[in-house]
Amino acid sequence: MAENIVQDVFLKIWQNRSKLDPSQMIHSYLFTSVKNESLKYLRHLDVEKKSKERVLNLNDIEQTPDEQIDGKEIEIEVYKAIDELPDKCREIFRMNRFDKQKYAEIAVILGISIKTVETQMGRALKKLREKLNHLYMFILILSLLIFFN
Repeated sequence: MAENIVQDVFLKIWQNRSKLDPSQMIHSYLFTSVKNESLKYLRHLDVEKKSKERVLNLNDIEQTPDEQIDGKEIEIEVYKAIDELPDKCREIFRMNRFDKQKYAEIAVILGISIKTVETQMGRALKKLREKLNHLYMFILILSLLIFFN
């Protein structure tokens, strides 16, 4: 992760190079930027950990076999909808959502622009919403039942 943070800092420097003054102490700027990005990442990990704990606490509520089957069916439908996305769109979606890669990282790996990654993610999310629209109400009701039981 440290390498990713440093790479992100260098990417931001490159993107904002016209605003930077080379006569200033770039050394301290680099260290401060890396420190701030690292702290931001650690805060993100903390939030993610707390969210996982909340989800695990919700999962501790006993589910009936019917609820377990419904959850598996939903999961199957979601993965099926993801598999039906166009190849490039699916690849970008998986890299972002499953591999937790940022748009900039995906763009570098695939040799495409960040704007293309954004466009493909928008298309993927739109298609998934369209294909899974019938599940929204079901998931909402199921979530409320689990939450209030």
